[in-house]
Amino acid sequence: MPEKNTPFVKGMLWIGLIFMFAGGAIIWQAIKVGMADESTPRWMGIIFGLLFFNAGVTVGYMDSVFNRFREGKIFSYAHMLAILSIFLIFPLLFNWVAFGSGEREFSMSISIPFLSYDGPVNEILGRVFFAIPALLMDAVIGYLIYAYIVEAYNKKGDEALSAYIGEMSAEED
Repeated sequence: MPEKNTPFVKGMLWIGLIFMFAGGAIIWQAIKVGMADESTPRWMGIIFGLLFFNAGVTVGYMDSVFNRFREGKIFSYAHMLAILSIFLIFPLLFNWVAFGSGEREFSMSISIPFLSYDGPVNEILGRVFFAIPALLMDAVIGYLIYAYIVEAYNKKGDEALSAYIGEMSAEED
């Protein structure tokens, strides 16, 4: 009998399959047909589809059907890889729009009382609006990598220090 407090829900696999199907369709479109806009490279479509596909894998793995596999390392690593890829692909898309070569076309729509605008926007303004979140996401990823390296170094440093203290105490005896 399953626990009532489990964070995993029955039926998440079907929601994940919807996202996986959408991502697969986008990847198929990018590979076979190409992009609608010739200025967008094909790899951008593939990466965008991979973002949706990995989101579907992430959601699908949260189904209670997979409870018996949760303790296995392969399942845990596959789930973590799918989750991490989302947080690495998303900034890649923003960075390409903000800093990639080639022309970009942006449009804006504002509708508030007594003011309405719907039309093109300057390319530089559009790139700035994409650059701000791109730089924030890059800073967070950079900080996380830095924190991981410092933590790994501190663990290794503590082990080396413990070994050195052990050697010093052995020499004194």
